[in-house]
Amino acid sequence: MKIALVGPFYPYRGGISSFNRMLYRSLVKENSLLVVNFSRLYPGIVFPGRTQYEEHIRSSEDISIRLIDSINPLTWYQAAKVIVDFDPEVLIFHHWHVFFAFQYGIILRFVKKKRKSCKTIVICHNIFPHERMPFGNSILKYFFRVSDGFILLAGKLEKDLRNLIKEPLCRVSPHPLYSQFGSKINKQKARERLGIKEKRVVLYFGLVRKYKGIEHLIKAVDKVLEKFDVRFLIVGEFYVKKKEYLELVNSIRRFHKVTIVDRYIPDEEISTYFSAADVVVLPYVSATQSGIVKIAYHFEVPCIVTNVGGLKEDVKDGETGFVVEPGSELSLAEAIVKYFKDDCERKFRENIKATKSKYSWERFVSDLMELYRELK
Repeated sequence: MKIALVGPFYPYRGGISSFNRMLYRSLVKENSLLVVNFSRLYPGIVFPGRTQYEEHIRSSEDISIRLIDSINPLTWYQAAKVIVDFDPEVLIFHHWHVFFAFQYGIILRFVKKKRKSCKTIVICHNIFPHERMPFGNSILKYFFRVSDGFILLAGKLEKDLRNLIKEPLCRVSPHPLYSQFGSKINKQKARERLGIKEKRVVLYFGLVRKYKGIEHLIKAVDKVLEKFDVRFLIVGEFYVKKKEYLELVNSIRRFHKVTIVDRYIPDEEISTYFSAADVVVLPYVSATQSGIVKIAYHFEVPCIVTNVGGLKEDVKDGETGFVVEPGSELSLAEAIVKYFKDDCERKFRENIKATKSKYSWERFVSDLMELYRELK
């Protein structure tokens, strides 16, 4: 089958690019692929981080044609022409932010005008962005109404999608595991690499943004330390003002038990952080789903998450982790204490092992192909 993939790929960094890398590897085994990437993803003036690009050059990952400039409409038509010339049977877009929906809508309408038989599937990492945009719903409708089918990475997204378009043809398929980060290593060796001496480690991993509620985890630290000696790792580049979080850390009694690593973690270091952790905590105040859970599950690390979006679809309360109410440092602290007090780690890790097949790339591709067959 001829398949065109449109979205961010290497050398862009981040979860969507990593997702696309694994999807490409799964599809290329039996299909002919065209990969259309961005020449410019986010305009520099609106990008909150230090860089949008991978720090290390990996020529083996350079599989895409970099065409789409997000602020140059001429390139949208150029990308569409390349897709038309390839003549795919299915065209797959990745949706995660309304900023790109208008571009996608232009590309898709051009392709459909020239190749009416081409079917379109949109993989939705979310429907609405965490930061709303003016006229966002109208822009999303412009794109979604000419799309044929939708893969939703969380069941929660179906309601959001139906609020935009009537009777969409969609299928919920959970976000697969991020399995490209290597195997877990010995926990003690991982901790030695990181200079950790405590016997218990709690990890927050990922970009620090307002909706991720990291302040509630920081406020929970002292309550946990009343019961157990724990090293708290907050690992990820800050996309918000770091100063207020540092002030918050310094305001707690045992601030020295919190380690902040303010940088984007390259692939080769991810195994070390997750192998060192006893549990991963996602204190989000809003969410749809999270790829961080799927990194944790790859390394068979249990998670404590908040009851927002689709997080509770992946973390089974009392089986593979705990689900607590958002915005409550008390609930977070109690869950962390219970996790260590009841010695949950071994049981939860075994449960994660038993469910990992649910999140395989083979299953995701199977769902994708079944949706395509429904569209024919």
